[in-house]
Amino acid sequence: MRWLITGANRSTSSARRTAPTHRRDAALDACIEGVTDDAIAVGVLAMGLAAVVPARADFAVVKFKDTGACRAWADSKTRPMAKYQLLWAKEPTWEAAQAKGAWAMKHHWCKTWYK
Repeated sequence: MRWLITGANRSTSSARRTAPTHRRDAALDACIEGVTDDAIAVGVLAMGLAAVVPARADFAVVKFKDTGACRAWADSKTRPMAKYQLLWAKEPTWEAAQAKGAWAMKHHWCKTWYK
C-alpha cells in the first residue's frame, strides 16, 4: 500500500536520484564514472593487442599406419583422413616439425619421409 501513497511523487523521487544531494553520493558517482572510464580504456587496449598479435599455427608430425610413412602436418588441430599415429603435436614452426621428422627417420620410427 505504500506504493499507492508515494506513487504521485515518483517523478520527483527519480529526479532526486539523478542529481546527487549529498557529498557521499557525489563521491560515489565520481568513483563509478572513473571505473567506467578505466574499463573502456582496458577494452580498447585489449582490442589493440589482439589486432597486433599474429595468429599462431601449430605443426605436427604424423605417421600413416598403412604405409609407415611420416610427414609434417601443417595444422595440428586438423587430422589426416587416413589412419595415422600422431608422433608430435603443437610444434611451433615447420622447421621444428621437419627436425622431429628427421629424428624419427634416424631412429627408424618411419619407413619414408614425405616433404
